[in-house]
Amino acid sequence: MTLNGWVQIALYCLLITLFVKPFGAYMAEIFAGERTILSPLLRPIERAIYAVAGVNEKDEQHWVTYVVAMLFFSIAGFVSLYALQRFQAVIPFHPQGQ
Repeated sequence: MTLNGWVQIALYCLLITLFVKPFGAYMAEIFAGERTILSPLLRPIERAIYAVAGVNEKDEQHWVTYVVAMLFFSIAGFVSLYALQRFQAVIPFHPQGQ
């Protein structure tokens, strides 16, 4: 491995180490339901998404509902990926034009 590679690994480890404490504290505040520095900006967006989705944030999700949601999400992802690969030739702006 070159010196450039080792420097990049060291820089990455340093950045991760520097950001662990502030991001960890932020995530702990979020999971505890406390007000954070980004709450005034992000809370209205979160409420709007809940309203559109019809979610009551006070209710807990039952495990069956979670499993069904995960299955539908996985199936939708599989179908989307299959469609992208199957119709690759007719997708506009395809760089190779295959």
